[in-house]
Amino acid sequence: VPLVFESEPFPPEVYDALWKRGGTVRGRLRFLGREAALTFEVVAVREGVIRGATQVLLSDLGLEPPTVLGGLGAKVQNEMALGFQFLSDRIKD
Repeated sequence: VPLVFESEPFPPEVYDALWKRGGTVRGRLRFLGREAALTFEVVAVREGVIRGATQVLLSDLGLEPPTVLGGLGAKVQNEMALGFQFLSDRIKD
């Protein structure tokens, strides 16, 4: 089952700035027929490498947090961390 993130459109200068300084990317995450608005904080790691991270609630995606020992042994949080890393071999100046 695919997990799809589609960012809001942004102009080329914002795209270029993400690769140089990082920034914020907003969009919609689709999973199992549900959508959730997400914001990724993006960090420019080094030339040609960016990483982004965010948190999403499992319940926002129609999922129930898993249980351990039928819920008797431990409580599992409703949050899930999502991250990505993009590599580029071409950076425009």
